Amino acid sequence: MLHRRAATALSRSRREGQRGTSVDEDGGETMMSFKVPVQLRNAMRAKAIKEGVTLRVILLRALRGAGFEVDEAELADRRPAHSGRRKGS
Repeated sequence: MLHRRAATALSRSRREGQRGTSVDEDGGETMMSFKVPVQLRNAMRAKAIKEGVTLRVILLRALRGAGFEVDEAELADRRPAHSGRRKGS
């Protein structure tokens, strides 16, 4: 049942994207969800902890390294300084 809902949502988003009604072209953000091998996730998580950044930053750096355009400002850690999760906090 869950898979059918996901397929329906994906189909709907593709249709909307084709009509241009839900494609965000103004520089906003969107959620992405996908599966990766566990060992890759663990390696990314370990690197993020070591560097005191988020998984988002690790992924955006990798995408930039692969040739995708990523603004430098997007690589900043956006967590609140008081969260205690930043390196050196």
